[in-house]
Amino acid sequence: MEITETKICKKCSEKLPLTKEYFAFSKGYWIGKCRKCQRKYIKAYHLANPEIIARHRETRRKKKAEINRIKKANRIPKPKRIYVPKPKKPKKIKTPEEIEARRLQKNKIAKKWRKNNPEKERLRRKKWRKNNPEKIRLKKKKWREDYPEKAKAKSRRKQQKQRNNVTDVYVKCLIKASTGLKRDEIPKEMIETKRLILKLKRELKTM
Repeated sequence: MEITETKICKKCSEKLPLTKEYFAFSKGYWIGKCRKCQRKYIKAYHLANPEIIARHRETRRKKKAEINRIKKANRIPKPKRIYVPKPKKPKKIKTPEEIEARRLQKNKIAKKWRKNNPEKERLRRKKWRKNNPEKIRLKKKKWREDYPEKAKAKSRRKQQKQRNNVTDVYVKCLIKASTGLKRDEIPKEMIETKRLILKLKRELKTM
């Protein structure tokens, strides 16, 4: 069995093991008071002598500042690190065949997504058309310039459909041609009256 050396505290007279857990060791000898009594003594001294403690702290602060100043003055500056950029990897030049294959793959993925999400695609298109009216106008203009015959045929089909359904656009065009009024100035009652007249005339022709 291991025998531990003991020591009696000078303050509380308690017999304790002579270890650093119970007694402080400083300058080659053990302090006479145990750590518990020593803490109480230091706390009482700080409360009883605040001016002395403040003066000691200020002295230590100045001494430490002076030591740091001397160290900083005698410090050998470190050489600056020279930044050497890493060589960039050369970009891989894709062949036209690879670019086309990538484009077709993207189109295939997008087409599959549109097929599986029709409602989201409809909302996306609607939002895009609302936010990009100028792009739509230029796109339509370019298409008409590139395919004039198709544009004329499409325009004729559209006009024929409006004529058959007696739409507001068709009726407004007729009123504008006969009265000289602008489309925005034509009242709704006049449009309905003109539409009714056109339908009656068509029925009379078929009789």
